[in-house]
Amino acid sequence: MRRTASVAVWLGLVGVAASVAAVACGGDSLGPVAGSEGGPCYPNGTCNDGLVCLSSFCVSLESCHPGATTTCSCGGLSSGVAECGADERWEPCVCIPTCGDGYADVSEACDWPDLAGQDCSDFGFTAGELSCVSCEIDVSGCCDADLAADIDHCGMCHSPCGETADRCLGGACSCGLNGACAAGDTCCDGECVQVASDFDHCGGCGDACDAAAGDGCTNSVCTCGGFAACDVTNGFRCCGAACLDVTLDELNCGGCDVACATGETCVSGDCLCGSGPACAVDQGCCFGTCKYLLVDVTNCGGCGVTCATGETCVGGDCMCGGGPACTFGQGCCNGSCVSLDSTEHCGSCTVSCATNEGCYGGVCGCGAAGVVCEGVLPGSPGECCSSGGCVVYMSLQPLGIENCGSCGNTCAFGMNCIGGVCQ
Repeated sequence: MRRTASVAVWLGLVGVAASVAAVACGGDSLGPVAGSEGGPCYPNGTCNDGLVCLSSFCVSLESCHPGATTTCSCGGLSSGVAECGADERWEPCVCIPTCGDGYADVSEACDWPDLAGQDCSDFGFTAGELSCVSCEIDVSGCCDADLAADIDHCGMCHSPCGETADRCLGGACSCGLNGACAAGDTCCDGECVQVASDFDHCGGCGDACDAAAGDGCTNSVCTCGGFAACDVTNGFRCCGAACLDVTLDELNCGGCDVACATGETCVSGDCLCGSGPACAVDQGCCFGTCKYLLVDVTNCGGCGVTCATGETCVGGDCMCGGGPACTFGQGCCNGSCVSLDSTEHCGSCTVSCATNEGCYGGVCGCGAAGVVCEGVLPGSPGECCSSGGCVVYMSLQPLGIENCGSCGNTCAFGMNCIGGVCQ
């Protein structure tokens, strides 16, 4: 009996809906207004009081069996259920939410793209785009930021500029005022650099290489000559693309290109002359001692450079008087260069040859052969040059002796040679 009544009610509802549809299609061109009997249901699937939305049209159901139910339209893609009340009249359609139909039902927070008129500001944010996931509001696209200037939310929420920029200008990332850097570059101090090879930003902004330890940046690592950076803590420095121990290197003593002077050594990074400090600029280190190379006649202009006898050292050059040093075979005698192959200066400025002697290769000699006559102590017999040969002379001779005291000095008859003097 109850089943028969329910079927009858359902058939009656269908019939009414069909009749209404027929009227709407063939009657007045304007037709009933929305929500009224015979008119279309409201967009939310409801009708005016006493009417129910059935197949998208509002119908009046005179009576029904209490507790009976039937499907009804809620608008959009959703459907609902109408239940017969105790007064044997149909209650308003109760919508059954359907997530994913793009229509935000009353019991749904949202149904993308329908956000039910809400935006980020409704959830306490100042910017961003609200979203809907599984008919639940998603605020992950919202933020509290100035999208035109915030570098962490530049142009849109949660869109950081990263390493290619250092500021956000008008919603666009920029490095300085020149726009964002190209992919692979990093913005450092307003300039785009490649941190894999930049000496001042090796591996990251501000990570400058130590100029003492290296001369380049390779694959974001400081290097010296393309190899590992030098160990500066143990005295090494990068000099000429090589790691050198500047505590011992005489060409790089204490630093690159700091050369010790000739003769000096490098000890613990300091140039030393012998065991003392480095020599002054006008000195030279000669055999462990600082010498004034501009005036020292034994180290004139360089260690071991000795000026000839009689010469002086002026400005590191040997001089004879006011002129240059004497040439080979000459001597500086009283400020003048003279030949040392003369009888007045034979071999040196102070050697004069005796009477009748000649100067042969800087040595006094007698006769064409240059024989050296043997000299003697006073009072002893000796030789002297006379008539082209060496003859004996005496400082003490009997009567009539020749060569008394000197060659060719013959005492008169009756005189003696006493002490080299005829008496």
